[in-house]
Amino acid sequence: MHLRGRPVILCLALAAVLSACGGGSVGVSVGDFDEDDPFAFHPPRSSGLPAAVTVSAATDPAFNGTYASANVWLSPVFRFGGDPQTCRFRFAGLPQAGDQRVLEGEIRYLPGTAQLHRVQVVINGFDFRLAGTAGASVDRAGHLVTFDGAVLTGVEGTMGTLTLTGTIPLRAADKPVGC
Repeated sequence: MHLRGRPVILCLALAAVLSACGGGSVGVSVGDFDEDDPFAFHPPRSSGLPAAVTVSAATDPAFNGTYASANVWLSPVFRFGGDPQTCRFRFAGLPQAGDQRVLEGEIRYLPGTAQLHRVQVVINGFDFRLAGTAGASVDRAGHLVTFDGAVLTGVEGTMGTLTLTGTIPLRAADKPVGC
């Protein structure tokens, strides 16, 4: 009889300890998930903003075409420390006209400038990155990233290149200072 009450006491003790520590959430890092990654808690969501980019000169011609949406999904813009400091946001939900491919990615730019630091786009799992900053810039006041013939190169087993032309907006609300 004495042992039946013991599990209840242990559960109550555990609940008291967890509530004293802030509710019992445990920080875990699994795979690409990082509890310090703001995108894990603020992924792209409906923005109500239009975006359109054209992919041309792709090594795989199936990637060529227009990727557009009247309601692109955007994350908030975050400022990251480091060398160099960068402003970053993610976008998603740009379907290819007439096909089922979808373009998404992450854009990093230098605070206080029009200079992009890194652009990464993924088309149906194929990863491409902008080498350098040629053909792309950020208009911080206009809340737009503009691509004008930016050549992106495939990475991590993705062979080839593609060229981007068009614009992707960024969320204006609550942008960090300099972003």
